Amino acid sequence: IALILMLSFRSFKGVALPLLTAVIAIVWTLGIMSLAGYKMSMISNNIPIILLAVGSAYAIHVLNRINQVLEKDTRKAVTIALAYVMIPVVLAAVTTVIGFVSFIFGAYLEMIVDFGVFTALGTFFACLLSLFFVPSLITAFAIEKRNEITLENKLRKSVLSENFLGPLKNLLFKHPKYILTSWGLLILISMGGIFLIKRSVDIQEYFKKGNPTRQAEQIMVEKFGGTKPIFVLFKGDMQSPEVLQTMMRTGEYMKKSPDIYTTQSVADLIAEINEVLDGERVIPDERDKIEQIWFFLDGNEVMQRFVSDDLGEGVLMSKFRSPDNKEKKEFAAYMEKFIAENSTPECQIEITGMPFVDITMDRSLVNSQLGSLSIALVFVVIFVGILLRSFSSGIYATLPIFAAIMILFGVMGFAGISLNMATVLVASVALGIGIDYSIHVISHFNHVYKVT
Repeated sequence: IALILMLSFRSFKGVALPLLTAVIAIVWTLGIMSLAGYKMSMISNNIPIILLAVGSAYAIHVLNRINQVLEKDTRKAVTIALAYVMIPVVLAAVTTVIGFVSFIFGAYLEMIVDFGVFTALGTFFACLLSLFFVPSLITAFAIEKRNEITLENKLRKSVLSENFLGPLKNLLFKHPKYILTSWGLLILISMGGIFLIKRSVDIQEYFKKGNPTRQAEQIMVEKFGGTKPIFVLFKGDMQSPEVLQTMMRTGEYMKKSPDIYTTQSVADLIAEINEVLDGERVIPDERDKIEQIWFFLDGNEVMQRFVSDDLGEGVLMSKFRSPDNKEKKEFAAYMEKFIAENSTPECQIEITGMPFVDITMDRSLVNSQLGSLSIALVFVVIFVGILLRSFSSGIYATLPIFAAIMILFGVMGFAGISLNMATVLVASVALGIGIDYSIHVISHFNHVYKVT
């Protein structure tokens, strides 16, 4: 960022003020997070990076506008520049805040909600600093003496203008139809990639393929039945033959699934002891026999893992092998059918564990993405339309962002990048940040159109 600022402004002011603005906004935001008792997560860790980009952008627009004003007096130049840039910067900040706040309504995880709230707060701070702190510093210290250099001379000396912006402008005005056609084709191709996007909530995919953590996970899956625990809870008398027999049937039914490695429960222990005593690995039909076997188990620490102290609840533990969401869903349907047929008032059966948590999160990924994007798009169109006094301006401002999001998802689909609880943020972040550029282009166009 510092390198690009130096190439663009070619002054200490142009580098220091945008970065200073962003750093102060970051410090304030993280300070409030700490004072409010919030902890950093793998999602909120991204807040400083985003605020560095957003915070410096607002200051860049303010500085650039001040530089464009052809006025020797610094105070007057700042006043003229702020009169023009105030509305676009505020509008850009508000729409960005809307993009982040949309996570509050569409997100399914607390860490994503926290990310949205505090990134929105940091964006608000960055906007205030850009509009008040930066102009105050320039006015108070007159960091750079203004002279009679015209805007054309400034642009001519800019490396970016000479090597990039000038040729780009010529291309845009000479071949608008070809450019629109190219963008249209790119969007159509991207739509095909959208259907290839896969959802994933498997933690191991967050690590690179050569990472020791991911390699260890693969070894656990291949050799030891995986690391995703499954718990089947039985509510009933743990010394009842019927309850224990139901527990045994549940374990045997689960083992028929290729993704179940093994099962463990108090019923297994009782059946094993009964095999030693009577030669059969079964649950006795008489309660007296079960109580006798229970005498051998009573006081054993392992019993605390399988039954409650009052013997009113017991748990069957297992491990799920496959990380594939489709197989998790199939197993969930497989178990739901069994539970519906075997759960009774005397023996209530419930099932949970990481595969079922993953299924819920997987379902929430789409709901979160659609919810946050829809809310953000609607509010951005309405808000931009109201402030620019033109509903069509709200549509125009949103179209490039919509196209960018389509291409973004298309790239994710073709590149095999999964939609997970981290990448689900990207579209709304792109909308919140990207709308700024549309607003500045439209505002500048309207200004130039009125002047000329």
